[in-house]
Order: sequence, then C-alpha cells, then structure tokens
Amino acid sequence: MKFLLTLSLSVFSLVSPVHANALSLFDFAVYAKNNIEAECSDFMGRTGAGGSVYLRDFLIQISPNELGCALESNSSVQMRRGKIAFGSDVSCLAAQSFRNYDGDAGSLYSPSAPFESLNQEMDSLSKKLATRISNPNVKQVTLEMTRVRAERTIQLSGSANQLLVLNILESDVSFKNIGIHLKGSLLPKNIIWNFPNAKTLEISHAGVDPYGLPGTFLAPDAQVIFNNARITGALFADSILGRADQMDCQGGVSGQVNGACLNAVIPGVGCGSTGNGGQHQHPHQHQQPKQWF
Repeated sequence: MKFLLTLSLSVFSLVSPVHANALSLFDFAVYAKNNIEAECSDFMGRTGAGGSVYLRDFLIQISPNELGCALESNSSVQMRRGKIAFGSDVSCLAAQSFRNYDGDAGSLYSPSAPFESLNQEMDSLSKKLATRISNPNVKQVTLEMTRVRAERTIQLSGSANQLLVLNILESDVSFKNIGIHLKGSLLPKNIIWNFPNAKTLEISHAGVDPYGLPGTFLAPDAQVIFNNARITGALFADSILGRADQMDCQGGVSGQVNGACLNAVIPGVGCGSTGNGGQHQHPHQHQQPKQWF
C-alpha cells in the first residue's frame, strides 16, 4: 500500500498586503543571486540574475501588459537558439535584436533591477519563514526529507484562502521523483517551499499534472539543479543550473517555470504592482490548465 504524506489546513481569509512600486523579489518568476545556466528551458515570467546568464534553446516571456523587461542580468548574457518576449516598457526595445542571437550578447542594456536589495530580501524572507510567525492566516509545517523520499508523494489539502509555508531544514535536498498533489481549493499561489539551510537543491523528474510542482521555491543559499521538472509558482535561489538530458532538446522542455504570483498575507511579501501573476500561454508540448486561478 502506498501511503501519502497529507497536510490539511483550516480556512481563513486573506488580507491583501500593500506594495511599493519598486521591483521586489515577487515581481520575478525566476531569480538567482548569482548565475543562471539553463538549457531547453521556458521561464514564463520575469527572470533576473545578480550574476551571469547562459541560455540555450529557451523561451523567456512576460505578458504584454506587464511593465519592465523579461530578462535582467547584472553581468554577461549568452544566448543560443532562443527567444525573449519583452513587456511594454520601451526601454526594452533595444534588446529585441538579441531574440535569436547565437553567441555572446554581452550586456543587453543597463539593468534596472536592484540586485543587492533583491538578494537581501531573499535572505530575510527565508529566515523569517523559518521562525514562528504569529499570524493566524499563516500555517507553517516542517517536513523531513527522509519521510518525503520514503513515501514519494506529498498530498496537500486546504483552501485557496490560506498561506502554507513548508520548511525543509536539511542542507542537501532532493525533489527527484517526488509527486505533489493538491486537494480542495489549495492553489500554487498559496504555497511557499522554504529551504533556509540548503546548499544544494535538486528538482528533477518531479511533479504531477496539472501543476507539476506547485508553489514558490525559496532557497537563498542553494545551487538548484533543475532538470525535467515543471514549477507553477516561482524559483528563487543562489544559482540555478538546468541541464537537458539530450543536447538537441527534441522539441521538449527540460525545465519550466510558469509564474504564479504568491498570494501572501505577510506584510511586504507577495505580488507587487508589476508582479508575474496571470495566465501564460505555453507553446511547447506540455498541456497547461486554461486558467490558473
């Protein structure tokens, strides 16, 4: 018999946080303090890196009504066989010529993202979530990976009107061949996976349709190995490495992040005025829900 690790939560009402107009961490679907290296990957939402970016056979896209640029890097950018679809900010238009660039693009434009502030925000948030939060709207649970790996399936049930924080405290974490099921009306935007001590985090061959792996993955000190997996939410880490199993991708996607903006009840946390929420149409082989929320 296969046992499920089941977490059930009570229903409560959300209080919408107030946000400043400046970019914050949750305006991104993918952000790394340092480098992002991704092959055969699609990032549906704003992407940023405090270091360099290398992308091969990729798509980065934000919806036309979002402000700002789809990709911002504080260092060099190399792109091979890919496309970047920008938002409505005219300052991004100069970078349009690099959409299918094959080589070293250098610095696409002067970055506007406050990288130092974003890095500090990631560190501070992870530490805060790992401690007891005195907020009736927040449910915190600590998971042990030994149990998760043994049972291989995590079942989360609850309401769309709640915030679930899942703290995993190990330093070396693997989500390889792990399935996550949502029951009730719990949605990806209501979930944060927090890895405050992780130095390595493997996310590969994991997830269950329709969301793959639901929620925001927060690992401020970890190198994330991201292969053959799909996240509906966000991915924040020290660095991100996505290597495809096959060099030519064969029309498939190895690592995919579909931005689903966090619906948070912690003051100062959650979608900003230019957040990455909303629907994103994906052109590749995975079938997505017509409506996330």
